[in-house]
Amino acid sequence: MKLSYVLAAVALAAASVAACQPQPATTEPQAEPQGVEVATTAPSTEAPSIAVASACPVIAHRRWEATFTTRQGGASTLTVSGQIDLPRPGYSVSLVRDPNEASAAEPHLSLLLTPPAQPVSAAVTAHPVYYFAPASGQTSVVHIVCEGAPLADINVVTGQ
Repeated sequence: MKLSYVLAAVALAAASVAACQPQPATTEPQAEPQGVEVATTAPSTEAPSIAVASACPVIAHRRWEATFTTRQGGASTLTVSGQIDLPRPGYSVSLVRDPNEASAAEPHLSLLLTPPAQPVSAAVTAHPVYYFAPASGQTSVVHIVCEGAPLADINVVTGQ
């Protein structure tokens, strides 16, 4: 009877070792994720959008708002805000406008992302995005661009 216990223990050990071995990789091609473009006229309460596939590290974006405001005396400003998800914490995030588009009714704002200088663990992290600057004319739509690829089109709301 002792021999049957020993054989059962050896069989169980062999099965445990076999279960721990790496499985062969499949050679089936994986489908590429499709990007989604978002345009809103008010603060978004929708689920995050998937970023357009490019060199842009943005995983998702949401809550875009754009407001054109004219103050007494004629000074106008454009304010844009939103939120993006990046693959890890510590990024420096900013929006910049091409100076050649200073009077465009549909300006393009480029998302500038600087990765953290020190190594950090990978954890998808939400980063706020904010832009505020004088505006020379009425703005109807703001286009957000990341690494040359369109990320979002935001309808501008006129405020006081």
